[in-house]
Amino acid sequence: MSDSDLTAEVEESERSERTSHKIKKKLLGEIDPNLFAEVPVQINAILGRGKMDFKKLSSLSEDDVIDLDTALNGEVDLMLGDKVIANGEIVSIDDHFAVRITNSFIHK
Repeated sequence: MSDSDLTAEVEESERSERTSHKIKKKLLGEIDPNLFAEVPVQINAILGRGKMDFKKLSSLSEDDVIDLDTALNGEVDLMLGDKVIANGEIVSIDDHFAVRITNSFIHK
């Protein structure tokens, strides 16, 4: 393949990519960002992580304790799927746990 053929191929690829980007932008631009505002999502608070071998895991019983890597007053991760979307601290509201956001990674 000659240099001019390679250059032509790269230019065609770049044109195709720009066209694809314009089409996506046009399609996405037609979607109202508030369309999904009321869609419920499940958020999980990860209290901590622990490690043990399978032998210990399979022998766990009532009253056993699993040591986690988070300090008692440490921050917890808030997860949306497999992505961390915020950090926070555990608080209580009435008789329930809650999380006070200390750091959010959600872009507005």
